[in-house]
This record gives sequence, C-alpha cells and structure tokens, in this order.
Amino acid sequence: MLTGFQLLNLATANYGFFVWLALALHLFMLRDADLLKMYARLPGRVVWGRVLLPREDVPAPTWPRLRAGLLAGFGVAYVTLSLATARVELGAGAGRWAAALQRFAEPWHVFNAYHLFAQITRARVEPEFAGFEAGAWRTYDMRYKPGPLDRAPPIVAPHQPRLDFMLWFYGLRARRAPPGYVRRLLTQLCEQPARAQGFFVTPLLEQPSHVRVQFWRYEFTRPGEAGWWRREAAAPELVLACSKGQVMR
Repeated sequence: MLTGFQLLNLATANYGFFVWLALALHLFMLRDADLLKMYARLPGRVVWGRVLLPREDVPAPTWPRLRAGLLAGFGVAYVTLSLATARVELGAGAGRWAAALQRFAEPWHVFNAYHLFAQITRARVEPEFAGFEAGAWRTYDMRYKPGPLDRAPPIVAPHQPRLDFMLWFYGLRARRAPPGYVRRLLTQLCEQPARAQGFFVTPLLEQPSHVRVQFWRYEFTRPGEAGWWRREAAAPELVLACSKGQVMR
C-alpha cells in the first residue's frame, strides 16, 4: 500500500529524488521469503545467492489468518483516516464525518498532511522574462517553464531545477517586492546575459536597454482547444532600466 502510494506520487508529481529514496527504504520492509523469490529471478543468481541469501529455511507464519486479518484491518483504518485527513487539510469540502475522524486521529500524530505542503495550490503562476531593444520587447523563454502557449510541458523528474522552483514560490506572491535572486537575475540579463543564458532557450539580447519579468496564470487547455496552455496576467510587470539599475512597476 505504501509502495503504491509512492508510485502514485512518482507518476503525478516531481519531488526530486525523495520518492526514489522512499522506495529504496521499502526494500527493508520485505520478508526474507519475498527476497528469495526476487533473487531467484535475477541473472547470475547462483553467484549472488552464495553472498546474499540466508542458508537456513525461512519458516512460515504460525498464524497466517490472524496475520492477514490484522494487516487488512490496519490497511482499512490507515486508508480511511488518511482520506479523512486529506479531505480536511486540502479543503475538498470535507463533511462532518471526515472532520470528526480527523479530530479523533490528530492527537496521535500518525495520519498527518503528507510531505512539506499541507495545502496544494491549484493556480499555476509562472514568470515570463523579456528584454527591450530597438523599440521592441523580445520574450525570453525559460528552459523548464511553460513559456509559449503551444509548447508541451517538459518532463524533468527527478531533476528539479532550483531557479525555476524558486520562481514558482515567488509567483504565488508576485505583487510583493522581488526577492534578491530575482533582482540579481534581472541585473545579469542587463549586464552579463551570457552568464544567464543557460536558464533560457531563447538567445538573450547582448545590450538591452530594459528587462522585465511578468507573471501569468497558466491553465491547461481543454480537449479540442488549440495549444497546450491558456493564460491571463497575474501581476503587474516588473521592469529594470539597465542604465539606472532601478526596478519599477
């Protein structure tokens, strides 16, 4: 059950190497009898068997039905309380029964919000950088961001690009003053674009007069619609005058 949950995370989200490390730990939850079956299917099992396999036979459980019943009961309780906690924590319109079960299990600290995020954001707010030269803006498409509306989302897991990940957090509060790393990136786009080129697929202007970043709220298109995305402005653009080094909205 826990392994299936991690496989679901692996298929639907990018948690870096966290899921892979958790799956590796699940190997220690297997019985010796399960490992024996796995080793029997490995190539070169004769050599591996001399080193890894136990020499004595593994006895069968004394009370197989009792053991199976306890495991099944634990599984039902675990899934029920986990779903109740998820409905309350994720704001999925939890009913009275879910709230009551969550309050019942909360003092034990056994069924809690999973991973680092107790709330899942449903809005995808992403940045778009651009440089100004000769009276026109040139859009800088980032390597791992949605970018053009007709570009398919890239698959990067288990890699988790650090700058793109941090910009996602800033996008949720894009109306606030920009953090230091955003200011440094805008400054590099003005003064040393070659150093920032690795973050973008679009060739950067060598001497732009202004650079900007604007945040858009992206949504997937519906079946039958053109492109992959549709978007709308989520915050006023942030412009840096390269000659003055002054950030303004």
